[in-house]
Amino acid sequence: MKRGKKVIQSFFLQDVLHLICLKITRKGEMFLRKQLKIYYNIYLSGLFLVVFGIVIVLSSSAGYAITENQNPFIYLFKHLLGLFLAGIFLIFFERLGIEKFKKLITPLFILSIILLIIPVVTGNLRWIRIGILSFQPSELIKLTFLLYLSNYLTAIKKKGKINNIKSLILPSISLLIITILLQLQKDLGTFLIILFLFFLLLYIAGFPRKYLLSMVSAGVVLFSILIFIFPYRI
Repeated sequence: MKRGKKVIQSFFLQDVLHLICLKITRKGEMFLRKQLKIYYNIYLSGLFLVVFGIVIVLSSSAGYAITENQNPFIYLFKHLLGLFLAGIFLIFFERLGIEKFKKLITPLFILSIILLIIPVVTGNLRWIRIGILSFQPSELIKLTFLLYLSNYLTAIKKKGKINNIKSLILPSISLLIITILLQLQKDLGTFLIILFLFFLLLYIAGFPRKYLLSMVSAGVVLFSILIFIFPYRI
């Protein structure tokens, strides 16, 4: 009799464990499906933007290229070449892994600052031209500064130094260097975006509000001064 009860209990426990595992598996499967759906939506959105951009570039540049006695598809070719290079970088960084990528953030940020210096030295306002390709390093600095500051704030927050205003000396110096270079290129718009990102990330990281408000006030004053000093607005 006791043996029969043990057998029944054993089967009961196995059924319960089986149901639990099945439930966990189903939840995991549903979670993976949701994640995959998000990824698919991101990739489809990106693909839509790429195709839309190609159409816009072709429709807006063909007439201009013809007036310059050039191939009407010359700017489209440049755009496609840029997309090809971007695709290579996308695949590279996707396969790199997050930890290895974090190690590259600071070197990439330094490289983008160096690239930001080149238009100032060469006199090509905001642009770097390499053969048929040309790009604005100010666009790159937006991304690398965002990555650098995010990585830096994460590191000091883990160390418990987010409340120490001295921990912001390094990113503040970086921001000052970028500001000077952007003003030499007469790019007030990019400066405003970077300044906004700077304060936004400080707020998200949990930087003390009393310091943050003081810095925001100083930023507003600086921006107002730049508006009155320089005649450009973009």
